[in-house]
Amino acid sequence: MPECRIMTSRENVKANNMKLKSLAFASMTIAVVTVARAQTGTLGLVDITTPTVSPGTDINGATTYSIGDLASFSNESGFLTGLPSQNYGAVSFQPAVGSSFSFGSAMFGTFTSTAITLETSTAGFQSMHILGDYSSGSFDNHAVVNDSASVDLSFAQNPIATGGISDSAVFSVPATVIPEPTSLAMVGVGVGTLSLRVGLRRRQA
Repeated sequence: MPECRIMTSRENVKANNMKLKSLAFASMTIAVVTVARAQTGTLGLVDITTPTVSPGTDINGATTYSIGDLASFSNESGFLTGLPSQNYGAVSFQPAVGSSFSFGSAMFGTFTSTAITLETSTAGFQSMHILGDYSSGSFDNHAVVNDSASVDLSFAQNPIATGGISDSAVFSVPATVIPEPTSLAMVGVGVGTLSLRVGLRRRQA
């Protein structure tokens, strides 16, 4: 007959420790995978009329920029894929005033700037990076609320200082980490299990 072996108390504790360790790391791994959901998207923006600047006509010396009629037609990605063409109207802003740039529609939602940084500036060209907050509209059932977003906007002029002005932009919602109740619960299970394991190890000692 096969020999039956009874585990000692020390072996029992060691086996329990291994089980608890495995459970803890499994719980925390599931939590991390669940938490790392991301809501991202990009959208190409165009001006379907003519932008202007003031004072004067030189885009490199302007303090106020006016987009004639901002619209989006294509170049969507992420959760914005499939968004129908949108018209947002005229947008006028001052780079020195961080909150002065905003646009939106009922379907797209609204974007309002919080900071505007002038980037590349060479004769006949001006680009800027605009940070702000975005809340989505009816297109995705208002799923995004006050998420960080940005607009990279550029102006070109030919001839320099006096010629016609053109502009283009890309709107982006970056990846965000969205904790869920189930994720937080799994983290709790993992931490609690590790604490129990530590307690058993101390009792063993």
